[in-house]
Amino acid sequence: MLNRGLKFFFVLLAVTLVLVVIIISKQSSTKQIHPLLVFDDSTEVVVRINNPHNFFYNVEEQPSCSLFKQFFSDTTELQGIIPASFFEMSSQIFLAYHPSDGFTIVLAFDNEHNSTKWTNNYKKNIAKTFKINEKKEYGNIVYTLTDLKNKTYGLSDCSGLVIVNQSFEGCCRIVRKVASKSVENATNKMISVEKYASINADANIFVNLQSDVETFPYLSDKGISVFDTWIKDQTILVNGLSSGHEPKDYMNVIKNRNSVDSDIEKVVPSIAKSFYHLAVDKPIPLFSEIDKQYNQSFQKSFGVSINELIERIFANEIVKFSLNNEQTVVGLKIKGTSVTEHNLKNMIETASRQMLEATEHKHVFDKETKFSIFQAKWGNITGSAFGRAFSEKDAKYMTIVSEYLYISSDIDALKNLISALVLQQTMSASIDYQPIKMQKASKSNITIYQQQGSKTDMLSFWLSEKLHKSINERLSSFPYKMLWQVSYDMEKPYHNIVIDFGKHKTAAAKSYEWKSRLENSSILKPTIVSLGQSNASGILVQDSSNILYLLNRQGRVLWQKQLDGIILSDINQVVKDNKRQLLFNTSNTLYLTNMDGDDSDRYPISFKSKATTGLALFDYDSNKNYRIAIPHEDRTISMIDIDGNKVDGWNFSTTDAIVTTPAQHFCIGTKDYILLGDTLRVYILDRRGDQRIKPSELYGKAQNSPFFYSSSRSRWFTTTNSGELMSISLDGTVRREKLFDLSQKHFYIYADFTSDGKGNHIFVDKNRLLVTNNQGKQVFTHIFKGEIQDMPTIYRFSAKKRGIGVVDRTDKKVFLFDQNGKQLLGFPTHGITPFTITRYENENNFHLLVGHIDGFIYDIKIE
Repeated sequence: MLNRGLKFFFVLLAVTLVLVVIIISKQSSTKQIHPLLVFDDSTEVVVRINNPHNFFYNVEEQPSCSLFKQFFSDTTELQGIIPASFFEMSSQIFLAYHPSDGFTIVLAFDNEHNSTKWTNNYKKNIAKTFKINEKKEYGNIVYTLTDLKNKTYGLSDCSGLVIVNQSFEGCCRIVRKVASKSVENATNKMISVEKYASINADANIFVNLQSDVETFPYLSDKGISVFDTWIKDQTILVNGLSSGHEPKDYMNVIKNRNSVDSDIEKVVPSIAKSFYHLAVDKPIPLFSEIDKQYNQSFQKSFGVSINELIERIFANEIVKFSLNNEQTVVGLKIKGTSVTEHNLKNMIETASRQMLEATEHKHVFDKETKFSIFQAKWGNITGSAFGRAFSEKDAKYMTIVSEYLYISSDIDALKNLISALVLQQTMSASIDYQPIKMQKASKSNITIYQQQGSKTDMLSFWLSEKLHKSINERLSSFPYKMLWQVSYDMEKPYHNIVIDFGKHKTAAAKSYEWKSRLENSSILKPTIVSLGQSNASGILVQDSSNILYLLNRQGRVLWQKQLDGIILSDINQVVKDNKRQLLFNTSNTLYLTNMDGDDSDRYPISFKSKATTGLALFDYDSNKNYRIAIPHEDRTISMIDIDGNKVDGWNFSTTDAIVTTPAQHFCIGTKDYILLGDTLRVYILDRRGDQRIKPSELYGKAQNSPFFYSSSRSRWFTTTNSGELMSISLDGTVRREKLFDLSQKHFYIYADFTSDGKGNHIFVDKNRLLVTNNQGKQVFTHIFKGEIQDMPTIYRFSAKKRGIGVVDRTDKKVFLFDQNGKQLLGFPTHGITPFTITRYENENNFHLLVGHIDGFIYDIKIE
């Protein structure tokens, strides 16, 4: 029995093995063709989408995919005849262009069953809008799809692939090629480089420069280039390798040259719509020899040949950019400012001796900042030495800024450039450039940048007319910014392309006197101080990195100083040792600096207990015998003199709770009153810190409400923590009145805003501005988009004209209300910080000084 069972088992096993062999053989005989084999070596471009489901999800959800969404929804083109839901059924999508077959879409499936099922479902879906006919081709059915406008497409299901072509004839040609291929041995150039493509990328792009080397006429090599494409929020990243075979033009120039970690964005102004940059250590000229007659003429005029001049000063980087869409500038990185300036002065002198038009004149930015502009008929130096892409024909002007020699045919272009660089208005500082900057490669040999709206189209220098037109037609309707980098210090050129579709964040005033860049966005209300030079005005401001800056009237940064925290107080200008000084505090430190930003003797002073608010500066008798009052975390109030010494006789002990607004001094009649308040009670003191008035009721004040004294009503006004209006008379009588429901974080101001001599109560709470008369009757109200985080400011423009300034950080706007609740001319305008309105010395116009999200301080003239 055992032997019989074993025999039966082995017979069954043998039969099973035979069946397995048959099944495997059958599967082998129907082995799927590799999708890239559909495209022969004449195909110019193939785009492979690796995960259709994820890709079309991104098309719907990601801002960067608006371009793709328009592309796939265009029903007048081939891709538009297939709904997204049908695209998503495939495992991969291939979109290709062939000079003979035109545009083709190939959908790859896991097996022939799925591709056939897809074809049948698709035919049913389009049956009402397309007329469908069929024809046999190499054993495969090719369908003719004719739409209502009599436009014809071809469709076939072949070896697990669905092939769709823009013409029936094109589809037949492709099917014949596929059906006639030997699957086991077939290959093409795209398959040979497929190993460089990441299957994890959203898409791969295969570009064939073998058949059309003119595709990139100034930046090309022959063979298949492979690029991976990644979709990230508002940005599309494209990176990969081109072949490196027979590099042409600038590609040949950078071959085997070290790529450079360049800070080119720091020397290109932010108003540039486009720029391109070349880093190369190859001797010039880069291409053909410089025209002999031009070079001889140049040497005769200036005493040095173009080759010699470049060799003396050039530090291996050159950039060209456009300003204001019309003006162009070429910049050469130089070996040294003094060496370059010496050469230019000698050249000007040589030309002048020959009675040629050549001169050096000064461009004055401000009294302390001047630049030499060298004027002569320089000609197209850069184009002769570095090729057409860097031409600046009829160049007449040169200047040196930031280790670069800038050359232009337009003197205003150089003046605008100087102003931009002095005020750090560069691409590197532009908030709109940051998404590009974050994704750029650390090193490159060539960098090309362009954004929507550029009239001087830099890409036209680098792309063939056909390709350039195709790209621009697609991009022109989108707010895009594009950076293309090429590095060639390896065997193959590496390309990194960043396309950002994010909307511009910079929406500052259209017209302004100047804007000056800080390291980070400003957080402090600009403070006007006197520089002591014929009463010239300076502007103090702090950024989010706690750096304090002093700017002059023209916006140039005179100095910057790193502090240990946010400035809590006003910045007070005091006189010590007969010199102007700046006094202010952070939570940990009291600072006293001179007007150059240097600390005074004994300063800075560290607090033993942290300050809870800003210092108060008292000059009781206007004799500069200053007293400085500082509330601390331990609830003490320190009183010191300007030398940092404790004031003898200050008797105040501690408050009942933390003080959140600075102490205030009032001189009423012949008496001094120092007022402090916490959330539990109010303290009315004399100079020694002893109680001068005892309030009739012990109520604390709101954390953001100072004290305001009304001389006509002989009482102080503030608000309580519960939002009541509270007044305290000189005899200590306390009155409370509820006008509105207010949160604990509201702001309060009492001022004669309507100029009726009676005073107004002004409240800001969350997103509301409320203005009442002296009886509490509402004058006007305003609702903001966001919650207000900063104390409003009252501005006085004349005896009768006032304004309330409010910043809405959420809306990124600043508002200025007149006495009727209307916006003054030019408001609201863009800004994110408390602002200052001032008149500079010897000027009649008012100026608005405000920080914006782009990190700049703006000076805007108010008409």
